[in-house]
Amino acid sequence: EIGIDEAGSGPESIELAEKQHYDIIFMDHMMPDMDGIETTVKIRELMNSAPENEQLKFAVPVIALTANAYEEDKKNAKVAGMNAHLEKPTDSEVLYRTLRSLIGKQ
Repeated sequence: EIGIDEAGSGPESIELAEKQHYDIIFMDHMMPDMDGIETTVKIRELMNSAPENEQLKFAVPVIALTANAYEEDKKNAKVAGMNAHLEKPTDSEVLYRTLRSLIGKQ
């Protein structure tokens, strides 16, 4: 079963990540209040500051979805703690390969 939650801003994304575990997070680069880079950094900070038994909750793979396809954008996403960088519009085969590499067969 697949469930999807949507957040309309960076702070809302962080709030959702604090409340429950996700198998994967798709993070838009351009969001109101806080961009995807800042939001990912905050989620990774939560992982580092959480008690050991809660850290896995925040270790979720984060995939950037963005029209920003320059090498600098990809580097910034990686430094922020994102696991992959997909350009919009995203090819379904690229999305599938990325998901398989991050979450494997389940």
